[in-house]
Amino acid sequence: MAVTKQDSTEVANGKKRPVVTNPATDYGGRVRVAHFDFTQDGAGDDGSLARLAQVPSGRVRLLCAYLDYTAGGGAGAALDVDLGHGDYSDPDGEVTAASGNAFLDGQSGENNFSQLVQIDQAFITRSGFTLQAAFTGAGVPDGTALKGYLLYVQD
Repeated sequence: MAVTKQDSTEVANGKKRPVVTNPATDYGGRVRVAHFDFTQDGAGDDGSLARLAQVPSGRVRLLCAYLDYTAGGGAGAALDVDLGHGDYSDPDGEVTAASGNAFLDGQSGENNFSQLVQIDQAFITRSGFTLQAAFTGAGVPDGTALKGYLLYVQD
């Protein structure tokens, strides 16, 4: 084997002639924060959703989400917490269906937890979409809380 020096796509773009400009969401963009504080008001059935944050329209790169979950009274072992997105339209009007577990799938909701969810995914949308948590496998108890933030890049 030999020592190698290879460029990422973004570095290679800067070396091309003519130079290929990287999107601001990939290189040099501003990190923005969407904070959320959700508490379940009354018990909810299996499949209940918590709409946590609105992601703006245009080109956006989701970096990560921090979740601080507090189980409501009576949360059982069957309750899972998922993190995903609502449906959205691309610039051509094609609709992408909601995915309740696109970013986190099957985190046990029986006990309290704190978790940093790595996302690192770019989206281009007409009107943005909602970051949402889905409670699956069992009903979500009254008082269940989900607080945290979403870090994303948009310019």
